[in-house]
Amino acid sequence: MAGWGRCRRCSTPIWWGPSPYDASKVFPFDDQGETQSHFQTCSAQEWVTDAMGDRHQVGKCKACGERVWWDTTPRGRRRPMDCDGDEATWDCHIDSCLGAPASASAEPRRDPYLDPHDAVRLYLGQLGLAWPCTSMDVTRAFRKLALIHHPDMGGEADRFIEIKLAHDRLLDLLTGVVA
Repeated sequence: MAGWGRCRRCSTPIWWGPSPYDASKVFPFDDQGETQSHFQTCSAQEWVTDAMGDRHQVGKCKACGERVWWDTTPRGRRRPMDCDGDEATWDCHIDSCLGAPASASAEPRRDPYLDPHDAVRLYLGQLGLAWPCTSMDVTRAFRKLALIHHPDMGGEADRFIEIKLAHDRLLDLLTGVVA
């Protein structure tokens, strides 16, 4: 079972020895002495460090392609967190995710944000509100829906991103801030 091989990612020679977690499986090490896990030193793997000095593996968000690292919640669920260069931040990526990038070959979508009347109707509908409403009504509706649809509460990330976008853009329209 044990022997030399090459890492698929970085092509470095690695030693396959018994796994420290399950003796019936093999595990990649940097040396034959089985002292350093190759997972920790692979040059193809990107890492970020948090404020306490802990290292976290970096991946990509499936929706927008941004760099994220994964945190485990107290309930055992995994959630993506933002990266700022080589530093791991404690900001949940789902709150700032912009969704899937637009495909160059796809037909351009009409952005309702450009037409305030369409945008107000669309965003009010996503939050379950009707006109007239205040910014407090928008925030109250968003918080109520966030308790249901946030991934940490068992909801779907895509639905939460839609709700968050509707909340942000509707507040911009109601306060007169146009980016």
